[in-house]
Amino acid sequence: MPISEEGLHHPKPFIFSHSGQKIGPGYQAPSVEDIAVSLGRICRFAGHGLKFWSVLLHSFVVQDLVCEEAKGIAILHDASETVFSDIPTPFKEDKTRLMEADLLNTIFREHLSNKHYKSYHLNPDIWKMVKIADTEAFLGEVGVIGTKALRSLYPERSVKAEKLVRKYLKKYSVLDTVSNEGIAVIDFIRRVKDYQ
Repeated sequence: MPISEEGLHHPKPFIFSHSGQKIGPGYQAPSVEDIAVSLGRICRFAGHGLKFWSVLLHSFVVQDLVCEEAKGIAILHDASETVFSDIPTPFKEDKTRLMEADLLNTIFREHLSNKHYKSYHLNPDIWKMVKIADTEAFLGEVGVIGTKALRSLYPERSVKAEKLVRKYLKKYSVLDTVSNEGIAVIDFIRRVKDYQ
């Protein structure tokens, strides 16, 4: 018997995380473990790169590109994608951006120490640094795993980010990122715990 479309709607929408937790806007933040597992399985460029490259590994690159004060925010900067996935920028609607921002704030509040969470709110330059690093990481990804068409659209390069992308491609296999017990997933959890 097919499920009716009405049966899929809920007054307060949610999805179930890997561990079975209800997650979505208005719920508590997904656990660090659920964030790690989900981001390890979400592929950048909607899967259209030359190689599998996860949002989890992208987060490592962004974190490596920022100063110490911004590292806690950087490792979790895409954690809302645990619920919304990695929607390519041209298709992301304003309503989705607002829900992502709300969920991300909940994740920062629940998973970062007071020091790092307050620093994020009191110093707007931290988010700016993370967004600059996010763009630089994107350029590094384009240069290493991007298709010829994508490289022609974004010819600017970041040698530093490209080196980091190559480093993580070499260090972690696809299984290391998609397995809930994979070493990249475990390393992500460790990186977050450093800022709790």
